[in-house]
Amino acid sequence: MDCAILSGRRRVAAFGMEGGHEGQPGRNSVRRTNGGVEEVAACDQIKVDPGDAIVIETPTGGGWGRAEGA
Repeated sequence: MDCAILSGRRRVAAFGMEGGHEGQPGRNSVRRTNGGVEEVAACDQIKVDPGDAIVIETPTGGGWGRAEGA
């Protein structure tokens, strides 16, 4: 099967506001049946075989405000 992905925030994390920390970038990969894992770019097209797993880790948002005592 051909798989196409169009995603964002894979290299640049979401920024925090009012002193909050930035978020974590997302990640895309494909876990092959032979145990190998291949990174997939934010905008990419790949071929996957039966039994392969597409793994999409979504990015987190940035924080808001400073933590108490920080």
